[in-house]
Amino acid sequence: GTLTPLNEDSYKKTIVRAIKDIDRYNDAANEVMVRNEIEINDLYNPLLENDGLKINYQRDGGHLNKRGSDLIAKLVAEKMLKYA
Repeated sequence: GTLTPLNEDSYKKTIVRAIKDIDRYNDAANEVMVRNEIEINDLYNPLLENDGLKINYQRDGGHLNKRGSDLIAKLVAEKMLKYA
């Protein structure tokens, strides 16, 4: 799966992982997966839909709340069950 987004407005700037790098990491992972014919489990875009940065994250902007965690769990489970 892809990396999840971060809420830049509230994410603590002291964290090592740079927000700007998320797209680069996801692009690199997607390139490898496409080249190897591996289906991509997009965990990034669903968290952004419907104002998702505000409703799926805790106040720190980097950690998912229950709603966000439930969404990711659903996406991962659906992909796993597809190949079970």
